[in-house]
Amino acid sequence: MASANTPTDIAEVFKASTLAAAEKVVDVLLLPENIEATIHDRTDLMFPAAGQPGGFFISVPAPDAARARELLEDAYKDGFVDGTDGWIIPPTP
Repeated sequence: MASANTPTDIAEVFKASTLAAAEKVVDVLLLPENIEATIHDRTDLMFPAAGQPGGFFISVPAPDAARARELLEDAYKDGFVDGTDGWIIPPTP
């Protein structure tokens, strides 16, 4: 059951290649901008099904998703995040 402070509408914005990369994005990029973020560890999926790929996924409240993606794009441009860290998950239509 979700608490009153738990968003029910979330969006995944980043798939990190490692836990360290996910924590870097959350702790240094998103949280200082007051964007609450959660890391979902799906590395234990031995045989991931469609829509459930293994890895470290970062989700944010849906209203913050566009801003989070903007921050991630800027982080790519300035070299804080690169292709070895992971990639931005585009919005779903």
